[in-house]
Amino acid sequence: MAREQWKLLLEPFAHSIAGMMDNIAQMSDDDLIELRDACTKPTQTNCWCYTYRAAALIRDEIDIQIRARGLTPQGKSAEDAK
Repeated sequence: MAREQWKLLLEPFAHSIAGMMDNIAQMSDDDLIELRDACTKPTQTNCWCYTYRAAALIRDEIDIQIRARGLTPQGKSAEDAK
């Protein structure tokens, strides 16, 4: 059965995003928190437009990882933050 055209068109981009997510998942807690902090720095006027857009995408994935690890965005255990 032939693959649907839309799947063929999207697949290279999906692989890129999967690679990014794998890299984020393998980061240490400290590196993850440092990267999340870096993602808060870009604005629409202080960097390349794609850096700004990437930061938003990366920050969303980091937030998922932080919650999965039981951390807060400040790097504390969610239990310790209570």
